[in-house]
Amino acid sequence: MMGYDPPPNDPLFSFYVQLETRVRKDHPLRKIKELIDFDFIYDEVRKTYGEKGNVSVPPPVILKLMLLLILYNVRSERELMETLPERLDWLWFLGFTIESPIPDHSVLSKARKRWGEDGPFHDLAKDIADLHQRLSFLLRKTSAGSRPYGSGLSIGVRGL
Repeated sequence: MMGYDPPPNDPLFSFYVQLETRVRKDHPLRKIKELIDFDFIYDEVRKTYGEKGNVSVPPPVILKLMLLLILYNVRSERELMETLPERLDWLWFLGFTIESPIPDHSVLSKARKRWGEDGPFHDLAKDIADLHQRLSFLLRKTSAGSRPYGSGLSIGVRGL
C-alpha cells in the first residue's frame, strides 16, 4: 500500500528545534525544493502499489533520498541512512523532524525493484544532470568550504 506524507504536526514534546531556521537561506536544497514538486511521483508509481498491506515510505521521500544519494555522492544507501540523522539540511529537505524515524536503507532498493527498471529511477540520473546544469549558477556561489564534509552538489553527477 502506497504511503502518503501526513500533514506536518508539532510533536507532543518538542526540543524547540525548527529545521527551517537551521538551513541557510542560500542552501542549494532550498532552491531544489522551491523548483520541484516531488508529488508528481505519486501518479507515476501508483499502479505498482496494492490497496492492502504495510504502508510504504511515501514515494516523494524515496525520490528525494535517491536525489541526496546521487547529488552528495554518498557511497551507499546504508551510509545515506546512517548520515541522515546528522544532517539537518537533509532532514529539512525530506520533510522530517529531528524525532522522525529514519527509514531502513532497504527501502531504496525495494522501491527500485517495485517501480521497475524503466521506472522513475531509470531517468533520475539524466534528470539530475539536467537539474545540475540549471542550478550551476547556484552551485558556483556555494564554496566547498561552506559545505558540510567538503562535499556538495557540484560533485557526484558524472559526465558534467
